[in-house]
Amino acid sequence: MMNRDLKIFKKLLIFVNFNLSKMFECLKCYQPPITNDKSMHQQTKLRDASVEELKKLRKPPKYTLVQRIPQIFLFLAVGVIRALISLVYSLIAGTFFIIVCTFWKSIGSPESWRRPLKLLWAALARILLFLLGIYQINYHGQPDSDARFIISNHTCFFDGWLFLPLLPRPLDKIELLEIPCYLEMWNVFEGISVDRTRSCGMTKVLLDSATNSNRPMIQMFPEGATTNGDYMLKFHLGAFLSDLPLQPAAIRYTLWGTTKKISHLSYFHNYPSHWIEFLCIPAITVDIEFLPTVSLKRSQENDPRQFADDVSLMIANFLGVPILNLTSNTIYKVPQQKKRRK
Repeated sequence: MMNRDLKIFKKLLIFVNFNLSKMFECLKCYQPPITNDKSMHQQTKLRDASVEELKKLRKPPKYTLVQRIPQIFLFLAVGVIRALISLVYSLIAGTFFIIVCTFWKSIGSPESWRRPLKLLWAALARILLFLLGIYQINYHGQPDSDARFIISNHTCFFDGWLFLPLLPRPLDKIELLEIPCYLEMWNVFEGISVDRTRSCGMTKVLLDSATNSNRPMIQMFPEGATTNGDYMLKFHLGAFLSDLPLQPAAIRYTLWGTTKKISHLSYFHNYPSHWIEFLCIPAITVDIEFLPTVSLKRSQENDPRQFADDVSLMIANFLGVPILNLTSNTIYKVPQQKKRRK
């Protein structure tokens, strides 16, 4: 009788475990999404799209009452405590880093301090990512120490933080320097800032910085803007105008315990109300694939535009997402020109 009960219990345990695993497996989504369409992994050209189509793709999601209910439940269950702990940690860690950097500058910014300060920031940033729910970052492939640029797709504000263990020089929008503590990090990492509304000789600064092999590689996002992960934008030419080696990398997030219908991680830095959708994600893991290093000289055509498109297709084909034949200038420069006319 006892053996019979034990067998029944084991079968029940296997059944429950199997179904819980299946349920948890279903309650996850990818950003960018995973597709079984083989053609999305064999693209040979960028997809033509209108400005109106891009505007539709860039609209943040709107949620129904039915979708808001699980969002609020998850936010109350994990988001509130996560937000409070992250805020307290940010204030303490940020203040500490500012104090250390202020002392560093007061003694003349000795170069011997720069690497330890970089490692300190990388460690502080990784802890914050963990507190925000990004529990695991998996690196696949081998980063190339000879590469002068490392470039990737851009779907989340925290994309650049994922490469901090490599201690690269970041290239990002100038508006970020207004964030408390960010300016100190920028000075330590010798970052390069970009004004996306106008051209000001940025390419020359970028290439001059990358040419010096004694300086760290430059980490950048050639799309020039974040997307929702369902598509990519046409790459800007900056890093592709020289024969310097560059290494593409593909980033994909896995959102656990939720679905794409109620969660995302692409809009919260532009729309504060969307912090709820970000913080209600129970757990996030990231996979970064380092692809083979390439250069203009090794490409079949000595054409920077074609080279940039080919590299973007390497990333897009790995991820299985389309690339629109539109750059971020469509988003940032056109509105700026309209303001000037007025």
